[in-house]
Amino acid sequence: MATGNYSLNVQDQASVNDWKARAQKLNEQAERTIREAAQALEEFKDTAEGNVFEQVCTYSNQVINGMTQVMQGMNEILTAVDKMINMVLEKGKELVDGVIDVVGKVFG
Repeated sequence: MATGNYSLNVQDQASVNDWKARAQKLNEQAERTIREAAQALEEFKDTAEGNVFEQVCTYSNQVINGMTQVMQGMNEILTAVDKMINMVLEKGKELVDGVIDVVGKVFG
């Protein structure tokens, strides 16, 4: 099994924020689509009956549940990216503060 080296470049916080905004917009669109699909399925259930119909409803519910899980996973990714960005920014601030402190002691 091949392993990959994954990284997120946080040098440009604006591009990270842009990515997060696009991902959030997609998530909102997915949520709206899932809601509309569930509503359409409920309306469809009122119009027919039978074995084939029941299978269509079962498969449709599975697709809706799968899409909901994908949306929830994306929300978790967005939360993780936020936490990581905050951690990187905090560590960077600590590093800068430490350098300033050392420089102050050396040249102070």
